[in-house]
Amino acid sequence: MQIPNSYGYVVLAVGAMAIPNVVAVVQVLKARKKYGVKYPDLYAPDVRLCACVRYEDDVKFFQGGG
Repeated sequence: MQIPNSYGYVVLAVGAMAIPNVVAVVQVLKARKKYGVKYPDLYAPDVRLCACVRYEDDVKFFQGGG
């Protein structure tokens, strides 16, 4: 099996997709702790939460994971 020399760019692009996902997970974990959202609830009942709490779902949707 022959792998093209430029295949490294594909691996780099796929690996780079993990960066915004990790950032999103950290933001969501901080927000869950700050607002006291316990598992298995996805969101706090208070609708005034910042948009970063739902950012993780958006990232997963656009990456094709949800």
